[in-house]
Amino acid sequence: MTAPTLRPPGTGADWDAIADLCRDYRRFLFEANPPARAMLEGFYPEAAYEALMADLPRLHVAPEGFALLAEAEGRALGCGMFRRHDAARVEIKRVYVAPEGRGTGLGRAIMEGLLAEARARGNAGVLLDTMHVLTPAATLYEALGFTRRGPYLDGHAGTEDVVRCYELTF
Repeated sequence: MTAPTLRPPGTGADWDAIADLCRDYRRFLFEANPPARAMLEGFYPEAAYEALMADLPRLHVAPEGFALLAEAEGRALGCGMFRRHDAARVEIKRVYVAPEGRGTGLGRAIMEGLLAEARARGNAGVLLDTMHVLTPAATLYEALGFTRRGPYLDGHAGTEDVVRCYELTF
């Protein structure tokens, strides 16, 4: 496989590829922690998730958001995005690498691209969350300088046994 390229989505087809990756991510989350499926379905009920997928192009473009698509040989392999959380910080969302892209450093490259863009836009920091069972993700975030923190969204209340929250200050 050729080295993946990272770029912001520019066409409707790009956003469709990102939405497909996000749907794979949702399925991956359900499979990663079957006991937490009911909680995850509460966060991501199918109809609401599909509405979110349709809204990605509005939510994740400048000035309030940003998205990256990773591709190799015409195939979408990963994505990541952020959106405004508050006046000083953005929240990174839906960082996902398809199985054939895992273990290649693609997740790190996506995160580094998102962090570089967040810094370039003058943000003071970044927030994100991940599931406890996603150890590779947590390891990557900590290697990038993120530190654990308490819940930062109302929806996090009572999920501390399943969800880890992180922040990085620039």
